[in-house]
Amino acid sequence: MDSSPFSQRSIRDYARPASAEELDFVLRAARRAPTAAMMHAYSIIVVTDPDTRRTLDELASRQKALKNSSLLLFCIDLRRARRWGELLNCRMTFGGYTGLLFGAVDCTLAAGNAIHAAGSLGLGTCVVGAFFHRAPDVCKTLDLPPGVLPLLGLTLGLSAESPPLRPRLPLEALVHENRYQDSDDEAVRRSWDAISTWSGGPEEVHRSEEETLHFIRSTIAGPWWESGEKQVLEALERQGLATGTAPTSGDGKTG
Repeated sequence: MDSSPFSQRSIRDYARPASAEELDFVLRAARRAPTAAMMHAYSIIVVTDPDTRRTLDELASRQKALKNSSLLLFCIDLRRARRWGELLNCRMTFGGYTGLLFGAVDCTLAAGNAIHAAGSLGLGTCVVGAFFHRAPDVCKTLDLPPGVLPLLGLTLGLSAESPPLRPRLPLEALVHENRYQDSDDEAVRRSWDAISTWSGGPEEVHRSEEETLHFIRSTIAGPWWESGEKQVLEALERQGLATGTAPTSGDGKTG
């Protein structure tokens, strides 16, 4: 596969999972990602147990990307800092929204490094966000202790497909100079037009204006956002990461 940053694709059809050597390379690359305040507020779970994989596959609605691939689960991890604070006999103030956001940033940066490392080996990857929306069940399945929250999954393996490039918004919609500027109506329409075409594969795929607007409406107003939010809030409570609480250590029970 082309490892250029301009050819990044999500791969959902794999010929085989990553080998042990390939996984080791990807994990070592992920570890080299920047980390906020050197806190390393993340952990990576390599899921290899067949029964656990089957359960996680069910939770993610049996997405095609989960078949015949390796699976890494990137988790926000504030538990480690808590343990360090206990050993140093100091009060932990790293937590709350700041800790969660730092952990989410660390997870994302590490996953980005993993994606690029996999690409350099000729492997494909796909980010699976469903695990965040099913966080309470994922926590139970993986027996995640308080202070640890699943953020995203990453599948990887040898690609068995070469899909077209998915569209991206134009730079004018994403980049601002000095101050944030709202897009005018014409710029918004240019953005809608930009995301109507898939290119770079065996053939280009063009959505009609009606199809594009239906896709945008259904995505913005999809019912899964509200149901997912309820489960995320439940997981935050369960894992001791809700506002005003701190992750505990010891017996693994939230308190």
